[in-house]
Amino acid sequence: MQAEMNQISALFQKGKLDAARRMSKALVQKHPRNDKVRYAHALICQEAGDFDAAIAGYEETAKISPSHVQALANLGGLLNAVGRFDEAVSPLKRAVKLLPTSAPARYNLAQAYFGQKNLPAALEHAEKARMLDDRAPDVHSLIGALYDALHKHEEAAGAYERLTALAPDKPGSWTMQASNLQNLGKFAEAEDVLNRGLQHHPENVTIHMALCVAKRPPEEEAKSISALAKTIEKGGLDEISERNALFLLGDLHDRAGDYKIAFDYYQRANRLKQQHDPHDREAMEKNTQEILSIYTPDFFRAREGFGHDSDKPIFVVGTPRSGTTLMERLLSSHPSVTGCGELGDFSVRCRRVASEEKPKQLHAPEISKLQNDDFLGFAESFLAVLDEKGPDSKRAVDASPGNVFQLGLVSLVFPNAHVVLSQRNPIDAALSNYFRNFVDGNVSYANDFDDIVHSMSCHRRVLKHYDEALPLKIHKAHYEEVVEDTEGQVSRLLEAIGLQAGGATFDNTASSEPIRSASIWQARQPVYKTSKERWRNYEPYIGKLIDGLAALEEAG
Repeated sequence: MQAEMNQISALFQKGKLDAARRMSKALVQKHPRNDKVRYAHALICQEAGDFDAAIAGYEETAKISPSHVQALANLGGLLNAVGRFDEAVSPLKRAVKLLPTSAPARYNLAQAYFGQKNLPAALEHAEKARMLDDRAPDVHSLIGALYDALHKHEEAAGAYERLTALAPDKPGSWTMQASNLQNLGKFAEAEDVLNRGLQHHPENVTIHMALCVAKRPPEEEAKSISALAKTIEKGGLDEISERNALFLLGDLHDRAGDYKIAFDYYQRANRLKQQHDPHDREAMEKNTQEILSIYTPDFFRAREGFGHDSDKPIFVVGTPRSGTTLMERLLSSHPSVTGCGELGDFSVRCRRVASEEKPKQLHAPEISKLQNDDFLGFAESFLAVLDEKGPDSKRAVDASPGNVFQLGLVSLVFPNAHVVLSQRNPIDAALSNYFRNFVDGNVSYANDFDDIVHSMSCHRRVLKHYDEALPLKIHKAHYEEVVEDTEGQVSRLLEAIGLQAGGATFDNTASSEPIRSASIWQARQPVYKTSKERWRNYEPYIGKLIDGLAALEEAG
């Protein structure tokens, strides 16, 4: 048997995984109760990417030899990799108990607890893994992510700094550290980190993209333009990296005032993204029609008295890129208001409880069948999130623009909630959507002018319907008016939600909370007016969009 094991090991070392796997499988059949044979076969299956076979192999190894720490640690690590965090905890706890000094077992257990959203336990074991092996980059990466999730951003920064020192050859080390600094508004420090990263990876698209979040001197941005253009011309980028680079080149040429070149890059980026992430216009239309037909005045009258009486939530809604992030940060300049960023689809956030790991979005037909106990449960779940972020605040702002389609549910869960509708010149808002590289599946209509016009049509029809049917009062804020008269407009809104405006600073740059929206850099700057009428720079190239939006205006 030992001779065969030596052969298998030699094949494995040479990367001949198929041959090694065939031999190890045959050896398992000959010696099914040998833990060394089982473990070797599982390890080869894992390296070959057959995780199911590897998991089964590690499980059998642990049955034969219950004290096989490496099998238990690897089993837990693989279960983490496939998202089976609950199953991963037990073997990893056994491994840690058997060998408390195993840094890999501690790290994998921390990952499992992170997957379960048990952040304190995850951090405890991640820190122990760090104490056992301070030179493991993955441990510092995990610790940084955990501290970020716990809103301990300075501690996270320390972990990311150690990460770049240990793994300068990994581009992700630099971008993770820089992202943490950017989220804290420390753009100068982030720029320094990224520039050091470029010394190691001069053509890395991700680093250039992170570096260009904030505006830099023209000569520095010209270097990024040159490097990115050469990278695209050479080819070989994966699809996501290519479109990221195209969007970024659009941004850089826009800043330089080269609007024709910028638009060409944006157009190429959107065409590429549309192929990968097509918009389902029929689904959006169906959702809109359901809202119009189900959320009637009679529907809400029949449910009068439903929901939680809290008036803590403020929902800032609107089309994406209409100023929702700015409004959140201006409102949260008041000491009684906490800004929570974008918490995402309201129905999904309400249902994100332990028994439902990946809840789906609720639409009007499903909501119409729910009872008051359901809505009260949703309220408790959502308030727990707000209370965690601002336990002593009278109000807390969720600035998820897409919740305009969930305001029917909001009114049933929180009949005393406050709603602020952020509005902006529709052409500026539409063009800003087209120029923004949204995450896949998020705002997919932004990749095509016809889809953008249809989406704005859905927004308008829903909002017009809400004016008649929705019990909640919607306070309107016009982006252009807010940037011209920030104190006056925000004071009006604060008073409308029951707060004395005199307590606000009207400073959108003061909050230390990280920004998770697409406006990460802009929202950290003092209120600025340069985005007003931005579309005029592109007027020769967007006739189709202008005509489509003009038709919406005429239709009312």
